[in-house]
Amino acid sequence: MGDQRICNGRNVLKTLACPIEGTVFTPVPHRGKSPARNIRQVKGWAATRSRGVGQMDDSNNNVEPFPSMFLPENGVIPLHGHPRWSEVPRRSRRTDGGISRTVDMNLPQSTLHRRQSRDNASEVDNEAISNPREERSNLFNLATDSLQGRPNRLERPETFSGWLQRLDKRLASTVLVLLLLTLYFASNNLSVLFLDHSPYDLDSASPDGTLGILLHPEDHSYRRPRQLTEYWNVTSEYRAPDGVLKKIYLINGQFPGPLIECRTGDRLTIHVTNQLEKAEEKISIHWHGLNMRGANAMDGASGFTQCSIPPNRTFTYDFQIDSDSVGTFWYHAHSDVLRGDGMYGGLVVHGAKDRSRDLERYRGEKEVLFLIGDWYHRSAPEVLDWYMSIRGFRNEPVPDSMLINGAGKFTCSRAVPARPVVCHEKWRGKTPGLFDDSLRGIPTRLRIVNVGQLAGFTLGVSSGSLTPLTVDGGQPIIGTPADSVGILHPGERVDILLQWDKSIKLADWRMRISFDQENFKYPNLALQSHQSFPFFTSRTIDTASLMHDWEMGLETPRTPFALDKARADVTPPHNYDKIPHTADHTILLYVKTEQRSQFGNHPMGFINRTSWAPQATPPLPLNTLPRESWDSHQFIPFIPIPKSKPLWVDIILNNLDDDSHPFHIHGYNFYVLSSHRADHGWGSYSPYAKVGDTAIKPNLNLVDPLRKDTFNVPRRGYAVLRFRADNPGIWMFHCHVLFHMASGMTMGLLVGGDDGHTNIDSEALDYCRSL
Repeated sequence: MGDQRICNGRNVLKTLACPIEGTVFTPVPHRGKSPARNIRQVKGWAATRSRGVGQMDDSNNNVEPFPSMFLPENGVIPLHGHPRWSEVPRRSRRTDGGISRTVDMNLPQSTLHRRQSRDNASEVDNEAISNPREERSNLFNLATDSLQGRPNRLERPETFSGWLQRLDKRLASTVLVLLLLTLYFASNNLSVLFLDHSPYDLDSASPDGTLGILLHPEDHSYRRPRQLTEYWNVTSEYRAPDGVLKKIYLINGQFPGPLIECRTGDRLTIHVTNQLEKAEEKISIHWHGLNMRGANAMDGASGFTQCSIPPNRTFTYDFQIDSDSVGTFWYHAHSDVLRGDGMYGGLVVHGAKDRSRDLERYRGEKEVLFLIGDWYHRSAPEVLDWYMSIRGFRNEPVPDSMLINGAGKFTCSRAVPARPVVCHEKWRGKTPGLFDDSLRGIPTRLRIVNVGQLAGFTLGVSSGSLTPLTVDGGQPIIGTPADSVGILHPGERVDILLQWDKSIKLADWRMRISFDQENFKYPNLALQSHQSFPFFTSRTIDTASLMHDWEMGLETPRTPFALDKARADVTPPHNYDKIPHTADHTILLYVKTEQRSQFGNHPMGFINRTSWAPQATPPLPLNTLPRESWDSHQFIPFIPIPKSKPLWVDIILNNLDDDSHPFHIHGYNFYVLSSHRADHGWGSYSPYAKVGDTAIKPNLNLVDPLRKDTFNVPRRGYAVLRFRADNPGIWMFHCHVLFHMASGMTMGLLVGGDDGHTNIDSEALDYCRSL
């Protein structure tokens, strides 16, 4: 080769002098460390740790820092090939047995500037090698800095980071951990503003009172039907139902709203006035579970049957309770997400009773209403905005707290730094009782409603027994005594008979509520998912001791009752429809939450690839518009009502999500003929599948299925729901998880009408035009 010559029997570059005879350099993988730290001795050389790791020394203490990655076995040292090395040669000197040898190599340009005077000298610079330890340390630092792409440390002053790197690693780690802990506790203290006294109502439930709402069926079951008139004013105010200050909605200054307790046949006239301040705070009220037979316009579904009530306007709801609507119900806002900020209340309809037969029963049995649900410390619009944004990563927001009839207990120290709160320690660490002491030992009917936005829950007792009686709108079920009942999902209701165990001492009588965490995709340190409450006001419980019971497993249910496995009680005198073997009409649905580019990649709820939004042009409810003017967001199948007899309709609801979806139907009750959750795959079902399809075929229960208006469709599963279409109108059908409904997981059913055309509601249209 023209640029090489023979040296010790090997080819070397002409620019390099022959190395010492018998010396061989072997490259060693540096395994992620600096190349200069992995040089190994082969012949006559020693890697001396005392003189600096990675430097080679011979018997005359002459040192050269040769990086292993540039030392091939043929003796050639191609340092000039590295892009950061200068093309200007330099002579490096070493001696062996009194004979001076020279090796030409290329060093960084900065090194040449450093030692320019020595490069011009012809003799050995004794002063330069008078301190070999300092010399090799500087060369080692220069070599490693150049190889790692760092500036020459000899040309700049030492920085704080450089000084920190030279500290002992253990000391640096200790300092870092202490710094992080200090920042964490400082930010945590800043996330909570503790209040001892406040002008706001921080104790919405008195510690001397009870959490349960005592009902009076004896005042309604034996009287004649009558007219009930209410005047409601909707306002907002800052309150702290669980100790954390938040803006909530009030009806007549109450949270929850006023209790409606009535009987079948009563006529309700409720004048609702919106006294909110913001123009976007429009409201409507839905009567959850009532069939609203013959009163579709009073259903309260904004965008379907009415225009929302703007501020400073009034709307009157006027309807009669039909004979089929007996049981536990509730009402709540059905516009935007106002339900999440407290606009709801209890509604109980008692059936007509024979005074001579049942008076003694009510003397020996009491009824108590519990509105139980999850609670967020941020406003519902803020929570929805987080869910719809990229910050949520398509995860449903996990709640912060739990409320029973508008009251709860939050430990202020559990506040998360990312969500600062104004907090007040309610009840001073003591949890009040559920019942008045006068109910001790008396069998009590518990009417339970899940008013939450996301989470289902299980209810249990530490002593006594719970026997489920009815679900949703009064459907009797075959219940067995248990110590826990669940899971009750958002919108669902259950009536339970509580019977006392008089052998248990009073201090051990408590009720426990545990959130189902299936839809919780991330941990929320602020939430206490398991909470216990004493039965009676005379026996308050220390909250800390209750948490200890949960952690030790002392509150674990032993004999649970699964509501999704319950069967209807069809024995006389219970009224029960004769369910046909086949349906006259089938609606096949697929629901899923998806992110699509045309919606800005926000998580949107879809039913058969349609995401619902209110009618845009013109912005009127659907019952005021002809069907042909509805836009593409209105997925509303038509179901005719023949003159001969009503049709039986099947809704086959396939859930393609990893979340469960509690679906609620307006205007009807349906029979749950089948429900399935897949162990693998999507678990969907279609009656139109081809022959030989391996999809799971449902076993339809036509004997004793549950009759409900809200049912939880399991993740990656399906449900077959059947109802008799005999109630004309436009009825909403949607997921009752607030964020799923607000993101579009909604559709409707148009029942009756003239060949699929709507009957225009002139009164609703006149109201909308007057706004």
